[in-house]
Amino acid sequence: MKTVLAHTNRLARGGLRRFGGSALLVALGRLAFLAFFAVAARFSSVTQFGEFATSLALAQILAIAATLGTAPAAQAILPAAMGRRNGRLADIFIRFSLTMTLLATLGFGLVLLLIGIAADQLDIPGGLGTMTLGACYLLPGIAFGTLREFLARSTGHTTVALLPRDVVWTVACMAALIASPTFGDNLVVGCAVLLATIEVGATAILLRRLGRWPLRKAPLRFFKQWRRRSLALMLNNTGGLLLDRFDIFIVGLLFPLDAAAVYSVANRLAPLASLSQRFVVPVQIAKISLAMARRDVTQVWLEVRTGLLAGAAFTLCVLLLFSFGNQPILGLYGDHYLQAAQILLILSVGQSATALGSNFGMVASIGHRKWTFAIIIWLVVLPGGLLAYMAGLWFGMMGVAIAAAVTLITYNFALAQVARITLADLGNSPAGSP
Repeated sequence: MKTVLAHTNRLARGGLRRFGGSALLVALGRLAFLAFFAVAARFSSVTQFGEFATSLALAQILAIAATLGTAPAAQAILPAAMGRRNGRLADIFIRFSLTMTLLATLGFGLVLLLIGIAADQLDIPGGLGTMTLGACYLLPGIAFGTLREFLARSTGHTTVALLPRDVVWTVACMAALIASPTFGDNLVVGCAVLLATIEVGATAILLRRLGRWPLRKAPLRFFKQWRRRSLALMLNNTGGLLLDRFDIFIVGLLFPLDAAAVYSVANRLAPLASLSQRFVVPVQIAKISLAMARRDVTQVWLEVRTGLLAGAAFTLCVLLLFSFGNQPILGLYGDHYLQAAQILLILSVGQSATALGSNFGMVASIGHRKWTFAIIIWLVVLPGGLLAYMAGLWFGMMGVAIAAAVTLITYNFALAQVARITLADLGNSPAGSP
């Protein structure tokens, strides 16, 4: 018994050392965001809050696409470029990623604006016009914030990666809502202006820390390898964001904004069940990558199991909290949001699958099946979105929630299968093969 307790104690200390620092930053950002949603729900009308929540979801879905994939590609490209002696390649990549994000954001913004105007002119029912116009305001800050976050992650500046949008923006919006009640009368525009201002400052700080401010003259180069990697990761990451947010978009299309506000609260709380992936994946991915490079399949499975145990323990605690304490939690947003209890439990079960499946996703994304990874996301999310739309027509918001949870579970089961096949291929491949 003493041996078991000692082993358990060593595992707990090791887990704390391994995940503690990043977990604290992630937890701080998530708590700040949830607090912001609670304050926004309290200090603005249900309709204004519904407009903001659905617009934000749409802008977040488009964020990676608005960088044309250069944001996630930075994690693979920028560290090696920064390691070069003269740093010229890093300058070129930063210029490339900033330019692509600017051009794509302008293009997406124009499309959103036209869709919003057309929806209003044609009097299309639902919240399509409201969502697209709101997303048009929020997208610049979200897109450049996403690029800034990945650039900072790629260069080890964790604080600059996580704090500006997750904490500084949310706290600034809360302060504005409390200090000025009129801020809540046009919540989308106010939050969009604050976000853009904060992101300009955060990006300037990051570039100075990288020694790239002011940017040295660098040509705008489009290397074929960069384009190919960016496209693959754009499809992967955009599909992942769509997987987490498509149900809010569908609710916004089918139901009034006050109903969308209720659903969005549950949708934003439910990912707490999969929050472990935010601090498990960044730590485990390097270990899994190294083990796969050495073709040490046994070590890869050991690291996957470690991540699974951490994710399972965390998600179980969250599920128990939402099962027995959902009314006090939802009551923080206001009495109107208490009706989201069942939706919250359903979505949390789906997110629990993500807490476990993300460990298999690391294996799939590192292996030689990047395009398979992207194809699976879209093969799951597109039918899942159609199913959710039909379920919403037939069964209301509860149907959308069930369809969203089933889609998440299906996707993460598929990831486990891809990981199993990837490791089988790795174990069977001869040493020295690519």
